[in-house]
Amino acid sequence: MGRAKFEPILVDTSEAAQMLGVSASLLEKWRFFRDPDAPPYTKIGRCIRYRIADLRAWADERASSGDR
Repeated sequence: MGRAKFEPILVDTSEAAQMLGVSASLLEKWRFFRDPDAPPYTKIGRCIRYRIADLRAWADERASSGDR
């Protein structure tokens, strides 16, 4: 019997940037300037983490339908 496949709930800044197609430095800039349109993040100790579900929802909210 094989092991259950593990899917992470949280990702770090570089993984979040890769998922969103932006640079890690842009995510860092959004955090620094507390941009209200930036994806939500959480701090665990000194570590910044992004919930995958939040990243997907954030991207979906900004996706254009292409119907114009």
